Amino acid sequence: MLNLLTRYRHISLFLLFLFISMTLLSLHQSPETLIKPSNIMERGMLLILEPFQSMVTAVTMQFQRIWDGYIALIQLSEENQRLREEIQQLRAEKNRYIEDALAYERLKGTVDLVETRQFSTILARVIGIDASNHSHTILVNRGSDDGVQESWPVITLDGIVGVTASVAKRSSKILLMTDPNCNVAALIQRTRDQGIVGGLGRKDAYTMKYVNRRALIREGGIYRLTDQSLAQLLNEEIPGFRLTDQVFEQLRQNAIPEDILVILEELKDQSFPHHKAFIKALEDILGKEQAEWYTPFIVQYAQTDVLMTLRQLKDQDFSTKTDFLKALETTIGQETAQKYQQSILKHAEEEETVISSGLGGIFPKGLLVGTVSKVGKQDYGLFQDIEVTPSVDFSKLEEVLIIRRDEQDTTVFTTP
Repeated sequence: MLNLLTRYRHISLFLLFLFISMTLLSLHQSPETLIKPSNIMERGMLLILEPFQSMVTAVTMQFQRIWDGYIALIQLSEENQRLREEIQQLRAEKNRYIEDALAYERLKGTVDLVETRQFSTILARVIGIDASNHSHTILVNRGSDDGVQESWPVITLDGIVGVTASVAKRSSKILLMTDPNCNVAALIQRTRDQGIVGGLGRKDAYTMKYVNRRALIREGGIYRLTDQSLAQLLNEEIPGFRLTDQVFEQLRQNAIPEDILVILEELKDQSFPHHKAFIKALEDILGKEQAEWYTPFIVQYAQTDVLMTLRQLKDQDFSTKTDFLKALETTIGQETAQKYQQSILKHAEEEETVISSGLGGIFPKGLLVGTVSKVGKQDYGLFQDIEVTPSVDFSKLEEVLIIRRDEQDTTVFTTP
């Protein structure tokens, strides 16, 4: 075959070039521009070239599909990468919003404390914790550049944290109340007996020294319903307000206008789940202005049901939770007591609270220190030793307030 092509190479080259020329000519013609064959030769050429043209077209289209798919995959990969980055950014942003919301909840009560006590304070974030057992300190991100000085009191909403021990330009070391070298003049809030509270080197207890041995300090807590706790229960989900015939009669005896009583007839014998719901109903039916005028009288006589029955336990002391719950069941019934006991217990438990006395000129008066957990009284001596449970959870400190003690803030230390 090779010898035959070599012998007739001129003819072979001519036929090859003719075939290539016709192929290229056919490839550059679209179906819309093709002219209908007018002779046998053209028809024959098309018949011969048609399989080759179909094969070339199929290969070209397949290559085009592969290329388009490759480009599409590259674009899809880039789009996926972009979406991953956006998801990471959104997650980080969501986490930041959650942290901001939690910080707001933590600091909301602290701001109220500062406004109520009129403290001039510096907000600081905890950036370091001493891990050793020999000293109890934390590091915060405020220093002398922010106006911080040594021996300034440090607090949170929960109570006293400690004092500034050393101050750098942009940071300060806080000596915690748990350290034996940190002390605060304090008193028992109920009895007003005074002493000195200092650290024990533990994060779960202080010691209160120099308390008069004759002082009757309770160990642990008691359960008691006072006027204050009963007032707090008004806002719980406890039935306690109803306008009955007896209530209307009492309101008439206290000179409530008859036209007001006629309007209140629409609320007669309705039960309201809590104090706010009852006030809202009075405002809706009387109007806000008249409701503000008559509400104190109406609320005074409209207390019925569980809240009124609870007044039978007012100012009675119960040393244990079990004793209190038994009295509660006897007073309002077992089923009702079980239904509302959590809300009632929340406001009935009283602990022996320790607060700062204001003596010594460092800590303002009235700051929470902790609660009495144990009383050690000997048969001799002048004083009794008291163990105090800290009000601050030192393992969860994130932000603290440094109370200013410079000359411009001397009013901080006056008793509110």
